[in-house]
Amino acid sequence: MRLAEEFLAGEENALARAAAESFLNPSQPDHFSYNPWVLYGPTGVGKSLLAQGLLHQLQARDWSTLCIAGVDWAREYADAVETKSVGEMREKYQAYDYLLIEDLHEMAEKKPAQQELVLLIDALLDAGSRLWVTLLAPPTETRGFLPALASRLAEGLATPLRPPGPLVRKELLQRLATASKIKLSGPALATLVESTSGAPLELKQTLLAAAAAAHAAGETLSPAFLAQHLSAARAARRPSLRNITAKVSGRFQLKSSELKSATRRQAVVRARGVAMYIARQLTDKTLEEVGKHYGGRDHTTVLHACRRTEALLHEDPELQKLVEEIAIQLS
Repeated sequence: MRLAEEFLAGEENALARAAAESFLNPSQPDHFSYNPWVLYGPTGVGKSLLAQGLLHQLQARDWSTLCIAGVDWAREYADAVETKSVGEMREKYQAYDYLLIEDLHEMAEKKPAQQELVLLIDALLDAGSRLWVTLLAPPTETRGFLPALASRLAEGLATPLRPPGPLVRKELLQRLATASKIKLSGPALATLVESTSGAPLELKQTLLAAAAAAHAAGETLSPAFLAQHLSAARAARRPSLRNITAKVSGRFQLKSSELKSATRRQAVVRARGVAMYIARQLTDKTLEEVGKHYGGRDHTTVLHACRRTEALLHEDPELQKLVEEIAIQLS
């Protein structure tokens, strides 16, 4: 299903596709009803692109719609409190048929704004209006949310948006090559599809960088050149342990310092194990170097954590998908 000019939803995002169809046509007898809708996933997978595509379709049907970033909504609420105009703000937002709040996780530590948002959600649902928010993680796993806010959001539908699969990557790369007037043979396209697994923006950057490198070297975009270029590019952008720690702690809704601490809290232990596992997969750091970074732990502790994480990946498909998404973003 094509929801926006450049957005493609493959089988890996079948649930998001079905949710979008029902969100656009809630009165259709063959569509399930839910409200609010939470779309979550890592940065760059296309949440904003999908949002804009849906908003354009809603506006074309003359529905009153608004899209606002969570941090901007919180700032507007703070201004309304200061100017004693909260009532006017409530009337403004309750008048919309469809309201989209992007990156709501950026409101995680803004408790007064969250409390006001709970009231808004109740008012919108009572009025039959529809709410859609985007997050990095499911609402119940978003650290810093008030229980009441997480509960309201969880009463609707939460769907993940995942990086594109092979078929969608192939279609995206073909479109990008055509739009950029890049000659891409079938074998070269296959090499790119097999060698990349990132979000749409990353695919575009990879294709343009490869084309520029080929032009500079006086080469064509052959499979052999692409394999050499992509291998060199991966080696050049190996993530640092600091970057890995920041990315993993962010996805687990933790602070980077917690992964280096002595705490044995289960959530921290799991996140620390994931960080160590990814560090071993994506860098050339030794067990000793990884252990030193994560609080001065010895190499046997790192090895145990990596083995334990690898075992968990076989048992927990959601964790495996999360680790794959983090690795994609880092590489």
